[in-house]
Amino acid sequence: MCGSLTDSIFAEATPLLIKVIQDPESRSVENLSATENAISAVTKICKYNPGNMNVTEVLPHWLSWLPTWEDEDEAEHIYGYLCDLVEAYVLFPKFASGKEVSV
Repeated sequence: MCGSLTDSIFAEATPLLIKVIQDPESRSVENLSATENAISAVTKICKYNPGNMNVTEVLPHWLSWLPTWEDEDEAEHIYGYLCDLVEAYVLFPKFASGKEVSV
């Protein structure tokens, strides 16, 4: 019961968080802290409850929201997830296959 309730909450909250992040004024001085908190919230949903969204579809948007710099506490979660993705070869799958990748 609790799982389905939280799944529902995350499914409803995620599009609202993305709307906040993608607002044209999201990076203004007055909104930066809230924006970075919203990015961190989406990060945590992707990491801990990925069944509520198509993470593969969200990741290109998520990467475009970087860098973050204002909220050091949330940056730990955001960049920790980025490291998890790199370590799991999610962002650079050709490395896992042994193919040479040019940057």
